[in-house]
Amino acid sequence: MLSAGGHTDPLHTTSLVTGTSLLSLWSATIWSSGMLLRREIRFGTLSSLLARPTDLRLIVAGKALGAGATALALSTAVSAVVPAALGHRLHFTHPALLLPAAVFALVSATAVGTLFAGLFIASRSAGRIAEALLFPVFLLSGALLPLTVLPSWLRWPSALLDLRWLREFALAAAGAPHSPLLTAAAVLAVCVAAQFAAGHAVFGRLLGRAVKEGSLDLH
Repeated sequence: MLSAGGHTDPLHTTSLVTGTSLLSLWSATIWSSGMLLRREIRFGTLSSLLARPTDLRLIVAGKALGAGATALALSTAVSAVVPAALGHRLHFTHPALLLPAAVFALVSATAVGTLFAGLFIASRSAGRIAEALLFPVFLLSGALLPLTVLPSWLRWPSALLDLRWLREFALAAAGAPHSPLLTAAAVLAVCVAAQFAAGHAVFGRLLGRAVKEGSLDLH
């Protein structure tokens, strides 16, 4: 961890800050996006959203994008200010990669947010499931601890988590050895596409249920 006046290696500091920033982005996006439609139900505005000609999935994706952008801006600001205030320096060998890294992070957050916005409505227990999944995802993604500290048989799930590849992409920008930039970009694209497809399927099922039951309150 970072401490005031420490002499942590800049690459180690960058790795630590990147991991914690991604964790905060992911968790903040899940909860803010997950509560999007629940707030609409609470305030009685969900029916008006569904009555609009615009597909609800596009509306939710836009709201998730806003939530992700807010979380990304806050986590970036904290990541820039706190290490500097404690006397630590961030190091990026390839700063030009920071922009695509931020774009990947934002698109990934939007996909995750869209998916969880639907799941939080589809199931009363979605919130509890999300709580239960947070720590295992943080641990298995390598964002909280290096994957090398895990048993070899427990490392394979990280290949399925976009958090792991977002971190790999950011570490490639920092110049970390053995960070597969192209592999990270390719797997991120697949993960994001899968999350958007899952979110589309969830909302399709919700809208179908609403039409079948004649109710616009999906929960």
